[in-house]
Amino acid sequence: MTAKRKVQICIDMAMIIILPVLMAYMLIGETAHEWLGISMFALFIAHHVLNANWHKNLFRGRYMPIRIFSTVIDGLLFAAMLLLMVSALLLSQHVFAFLNINTGLNFARNAHMLGAYWGFALMSLHVGQHGKVIIGMIEQSSGRRPSAAFRTVIKIAAALVSAYGVYAFYVRQIGAYMFLHTHFVFFNFEEPLVFFFLDYIAVMILFASTGYYLSKFISGIGVRKRSN
Repeated sequence: MTAKRKVQICIDMAMIIILPVLMAYMLIGETAHEWLGISMFALFIAHHVLNANWHKNLFRGRYMPIRIFSTVIDGLLFAAMLLLMVSALLLSQHVFAFLNINTGLNFARNAHMLGAYWGFALMSLHVGQHGKVIIGMIEQSSGRRPSAAFRTVIKIAAALVSAYGVYAFYVRQIGAYMFLHTHFVFFNFEEPLVFFFLDYIAVMILFASTGYYLSKFISGIGVRKRSN
């Protein structure tokens, strides 16, 4: 495995770890949230710099169904991250407080909520759609291919966690936040923080599993079209 690939893995893993922590906004404190948000955006930029070939080849080659799906997810995620950064500058009370921005705050709050929850879903889908690549890197780093029994256990575990993720998605009102059915996020300050993280990790796995199996299905459509 090349040094560049190792750096890419470290950056991607850091983003996955930071993601559920960012969603805990009020539970971790505004200052920590802002610094973590800056860290996430820096990692996001580094991710794109290291994957510069994606940008270079964006308008080259043929667009098969799976490439269209992947590009749409990546494009929406890129837009969500930009929306988050711009709205974060407007809302900042700590890191960028020196800007002293006092206009457009209602718009910025709604934009930040949209960017946060859609970004959360889209980043999880993005991880899932690259599931095969991630599995391949894990196998390459470990130097051996997992047994069929181990793969089956992982699939069952992912299915069970995803099933719980559906429940967590409903209980945490994530859908309501994604579509601005409510403009304020509810946080239970009496709840142990670990429960919040476990629920959001379950929802991440739900979206990642959805992205993985959607990618497999869409890839199958492309294969059938080429064979006809």
